[in-house]
Amino acid sequence: MDAQTTAAILREVEGLGDLDREIFRLCAAEGYAYQVAADELGVGHGVVRNRLSRIRTRVRTAMTESESTS
Repeated sequence: MDAQTTAAILREVEGLGDLDREIFRLCAAEGYAYQVAADELGVGHGVVRNRLSRIRTRVRTAMTESESTS
């Protein structure tokens, strides 16, 4: 991954709300299972699963846009 792509990912993550940033950190960065992250954050399993799916889509889109401008 190049610096431009990394920067695009970080911008997207920084633009997330607090809960979404924590979900991303726990699941994507630290490898927590959905239920463990949900327990840690005091939300349901489905909340973590659904939000992480949206976050991943958002980050993937940012990566794709970053790569197409390279």
